[in-house]
Amino acid sequence: MPKPTLAEAVGPEAEQRRFEVLPENRIEVATMLQRPHPLVATSVKALRGLKNGDRGVMDYRHLECLAVRVSREHADRAMCLYDALLKALNARGMRVTVTYNKGWTRWETEAHYGEETVDLRLMERTQRREKPLRELRKGEVRPSWETPQVEWVGTGRLLFRVGGEYSTGIGRNEWIDSATQRLEDQLNEVVIGVVCAGVAFAARSRRWEEERRLQAEREEQARRVQQEREAEQGRVRDLLASAKEWHEMRQVRDFVATIDQALADGPSEALATDVRQWLTWARSYAGRPDPVQRLVQRALSSSVDPAPPSNSEVR
Repeated sequence: MPKPTLAEAVGPEAEQRRFEVLPENRIEVATMLQRPHPLVATSVKALRGLKNGDRGVMDYRHLECLAVRVSREHADRAMCLYDALLKALNARGMRVTVTYNKGWTRWETEAHYGEETVDLRLMERTQRREKPLRELRKGEVRPSWETPQVEWVGTGRLLFRVGGEYSTGIGRNEWIDSATQRLEDQLNEVVIGVVCAGVAFAARSRRWEEERRLQAEREEQARRVQQEREAEQGRVRDLLASAKEWHEMRQVRDFVATIDQALADGPSEALATDVRQWLTWARSYAGRPDPVQRLVQRALSSSVDPAPPSNSEVR
């Protein structure tokens, strides 16, 4: 099946792409900050005085500022790029915030698309190079321990990345300076990338929510099965206990009846007091309703169809 053209494509991504390709919507990047976006202004102040680290770039992670991992030499250009992108996102209904991620212990920049947040980062490619050795004086021999040292330096190639650590499945998520196209000319594509990431994250959230719902249903079903299993085990225990009680009551009645039969030919006045008292108690105990009698009594006492008896009533 042929791929639909841009005019035929549907969905938020296609609509955004049709909007971004219009000449009048091209994002322009100033060479100098004028009326910068509030987050850009805050970041400029936060980064002021910060030096390049061991990796050749400034470490922004512990500063409340935009995610900008570039060398000090290219910080001005980075801020101009961020300023143009943030203003464009705001104009398209997407706000941008700087929030602290406790899990990663760093400040992050997030573009908000609907209920989803899309990570934004501006970075600079770095490379390793050898530091030049000191010049030797005339006639001096270089000591063996003096070897070339390696350092990291920025290349000046800036890139925007969206989606952060969770960018799998969102399509293209990186735009970088190239020999044919500078990053300034790719900001409309970055906006499209933010929208694509937001749509993908929303679909993923719905999928995760559905998975959570199905998991909750499975857990509820398992809980009900366990409850029914435990209830059935309880009914079996009560049934066996009732049967045992009925069997024991029959034995007690037979035993009391046998004693009465044995004593039938003799005068009761001749029995000792404690024996007469015990016989009275034994006959009373043997006359108690057994589980079968209790069930019959309950069934006959109901004027309507009786509900199934509870285990305690049977017993």
